[in-house]
Amino acid sequence: MGFMASKEQLMTTAIGHQDIEAMKLLIKELTIEQMNAMCKYRIPDNENQCTILHYAAWQNNPDILALLLKFADDLELRDNLGWTPLMTAVNRDSKENVKMLLESGSKIDCDNAQGADLIAMAMNFNDIDLIEILMDHGAQVTHVPDTKADATSSMGCYLLHFAVDSGLIDAAQLLIAKGKIPIDTLDQAGWSPLHLAAGHNYLDIVKLLLENDADVNIRNNNNSEHQSIFNKNYGDNIFEDEFGLNGDVDDLLNHFTSQCVHKNSKTPPTTKVATPTT
Repeated sequence: MGFMASKEQLMTTAIGHQDIEAMKLLIKELTIEQMNAMCKYRIPDNENQCTILHYAAWQNNPDILALLLKFADDLELRDNLGWTPLMTAVNRDSKENVKMLLESGSKIDCDNAQGADLIAMAMNFNDIDLIEILMDHGAQVTHVPDTKADATSSMGCYLLHFAVDSGLIDAAQLLIAKGKIPIDTLDQAGWSPLHLAAGHNYLDIVKLLLENDADVNIRNNNNSEHQSIFNKNYGDNIFEDEFGLNGDVDDLLNHFTSQCVHKNSKTPPTTKVATPTT
């Protein structure tokens, strides 16, 4: 007598094979209560002990996930990594599944960071649309307290620092324009986004930050200004060569301040003072 697969095993196989019709046939054979339990079933041979709902969220196929969401009564179940189905979908870069889970009631703060870590996950794919979806559903872009700048987590610093450090200019633009992130905040290593952009030679991001009124006079923990970091990487003529200015920090600040005055037709704000994170 051959081995008979359980309903859970059949559902897992159907999901893995993207077999919508097989899933529908199984669903017809089960009660609502049985389907509730099916969504919570932990796949035994999965290394993360994820549920069937997690597995569906990972498939990047909204038709599969939609079939199960009709019956799922707990969207905050966690696998052995501590991830919810929403976190799984974000880590898969599955925009449609993310939207579907959020619209079905998944909590944006499932990461215990008000959604900021979800945005950091999306940044790993440089997926601007996904970042915007998360922000539109309430994900916060401010810093996460009680984290360290040298932590292995991407949230050891502000999201803007993460975007700049990774060279993600579109993400940085979105965070500045839509997220209204304080542009001169220092991370716990004492670096501003402009310090990071200068240190990495990201001239386009430097220009973006300066155009959004980044303070060129802030010093990092090594007492280095942005100009000295530029000069170390490019040589003493960096401001003249790249910005059409001489190497004086005051001239650079005055240049971008005057641009701000012309653009906004109002008195520019005084030089900002950054507050280190705690």
